[in-house]
Amino acid sequence: MGVEGHEAPWLAPGDMTEVTPNMVFSNEPGVYRPGRDGYRTINTMLVHADHVEIPSRFQADHPIDQRVIAL
Repeated sequence: MGVEGHEAPWLAPGDMTEVTPNMVFSNEPGVYRPGRDGYRTINTMLVHADHVEIPSRFQADHPIDQRVIAL
């Protein structure tokens, strides 16, 4: 990870950076309802030679009814 909040390389169309072992990325998908609320999660992804590791397993290990506080 870099020193800024968001910086290249990006995992996005148009970024031609080759992904190589030992790189670290964040994946920050979100859903927002303008003027009301929103939800965003952040997954750190560690690149290895033969796979990508997502160290946080909270979402995978907990059903959504255990993660949602209120609707």
